[in-house]
Amino acid sequence: MNFYTTGELLKLPNQNWLIRHILPETGLSLLFGPPGEGKSFVALDWALSVSAGLPWLGDYPVKHGHVVYIAAEGGQGIKKRVAAWMMHHEIEKLPNITWFLEPLNFREEDAVETFMALLRKRFTTEAVYEDGAVIPVPFVSIRLIVVDTLSRSFGGEDENTSAAMTSFISEIEKFSHEYGAAVLIIHHTNAVGARERGHSSLKGAVESSFHVTALKEEGMMKVITVENNKQKDDKDEGEVHLRPLRVKLTGLPRDEEGQVLTSLVLERTSADEGLEDALALVAGALGGVRKGLTSREVEKVGMDADIGRNTVRKAMAQGVKDKMFRVVRGPHNSVIYKLEV
Repeated sequence: MNFYTTGELLKLPNQNWLIRHILPETGLSLLFGPPGEGKSFVALDWALSVSAGLPWLGDYPVKHGHVVYIAAEGGQGIKKRVAAWMMHHEIEKLPNITWFLEPLNFREEDAVETFMALLRKRFTTEAVYEDGAVIPVPFVSIRLIVVDTLSRSFGGEDENTSAAMTSFISEIEKFSHEYGAAVLIIHHTNAVGARERGHSSLKGAVESSFHVTALKEEGMMKVITVENNKQKDDKDEGEVHLRPLRVKLTGLPRDEEGQVLTSLVLERTSADEGLEDALALVAGALGGVRKGLTSREVEKVGMDADIGRNTVRKAMAQGVKDKMFRVVRGPHNSVIYKLEV
C-alpha cells in the first residue's frame, strides 16, 4: 500500500500518453462501434503506429514499443489488413508486434498470468524474424495489448451482469497494473447503436473511450468518424474523420480465381466529408413528414442509415444555416425541424 501527503501527491507525474491525446500510456481504453463500421481498422492503425514508432496520421506522436494484438475475432483475415498498412506506409518489417489469432477467455482464473508467462517464454527463446536471426525482445518493452473483441474474450457469459463484467475488468486490468502495458478493448455497440454494449461498469473502468461510426454508400464505408467520448484525466479530443483507401496487395499470392487481393488503409479527411450525403438524407426524411421531426427523430433516421449522430447534427445545423430547414417549437417546448418551402 502507498500513502501520500498532499505535497507528495502534487509531485506525482502528469498524464503520459501512448498516442498523444488519444491513448493513455497505462490503464484500459475502449474503442466501440457497430459491426462493419471500421473499429478494427482504427485499432489496427493505432497498434501498428505504436509498433513502428510512426505518429498516427502524421499528427499524433506515439511512444515506440512492442504491441501484442489478440485477434480473437477475424483470425488470419487480419493478414490482408496488415499487408495493406505496411505497403501504404512503405514498411518492410514489423518486428515489434506479436499476434495471437484465437479467443482468450479472460474470465478464467489466472488467464492473464498464463498468457504473460507464454509471452515471456516467446520473447526470451522464440523471437525468430524473417531473416532467420534470433533476437529476443525484452519483456518490459510491451507498451500496448489489444483485445479484439470483448465479446470473443468473455467466455460466453452475459455481458450485462455486473458480476461477469467486474470479473472481466479485474482480470484484464492486470495487464496494466502488474505489467505496465496499456490495454485497448474493442467492443460492439448496444442494439440502438448509441453506447457500448454490456454493463455500465465497463465505461466506468476505462481511462479513455472512443465511439466509431461510418458513413456508408452502397454498403461501403465512405467516412469513418472516431468520437472521443471520455478522457478520464484530460479534455476529450475532437472528432477524427478518416477516409478508407483500397490498396492492391501485389506482394501476396492471388486468390483462387487469380484476382489480386485488396484491403483498406485509413487516411485523415475533413469533417465536411460526407456532410452532403447527410444533408440529403435529412432533407429526404423531412420532406416526407409534413409535421416535421424532432432532433431525436432526425438522429434516429441517421442511425438507421449508418450515419453517426454528430454528422447528422452538423447536417441539421448546416441545413438551418443554409435555410434548407427551419426550426419551430412543438409540444412541451420541443424543437421541430421542417423542410423549408
